[in-house]
Amino acid sequence: METERTRASKAVGSKKQGIDTTQPTEAVDSSSLSPELPTDTTDLFVEVPADSSVEEEIARRRKKLANIRKAKSNLKARQRERDEAKGREPGQKRNPKGGPAYKRPFGEPEAKAQSKFTDPESRIMLTSQDGFQQGYNAQTVVDGRNQLIVETRVTN
Repeated sequence: METERTRASKAVGSKKQGIDTTQPTEAVDSSSLSPELPTDTTDLFVEVPADSSVEEEIARRRKKLANIRKAKSNLKARQRERDEAKGREPGQKRNPKGGPAYKRPFGEPEAKAQSKFTDPESRIMLTSQDGFQQGYNAQTVVDGRNQLIVETRVTN
């Protein structure tokens, strides 16, 4: 029995082969399709490793979703801290000193904001030679006369 999805798949394959699918014709023979076009598309939608069970895959995806939610909440918390440091308050639509309206609500990060799952404390930074890199901002204070490191600090 042919489903809607297999009919659509055959129609796409037929268009690539130059077959007119608008006119009623006999069924498309799967041997006439080119070898690079898959005839069985069931395995194209969900890729489950062969050595794992469905329960393991569901658990892996739930853990991944929890990590994404945690990263999003960390981005929001970091943005709230930045907004508060700039003197912005929740519910404020525009700068109290005048000026245009804020582009985003209080505490909401920009759409392009990113966070790394494996090392959330590091930041994406612009470097002079390599473009952007994920890393830390390390600073040192050196006593020039005695050639000693006085203080070190790693900041975000």
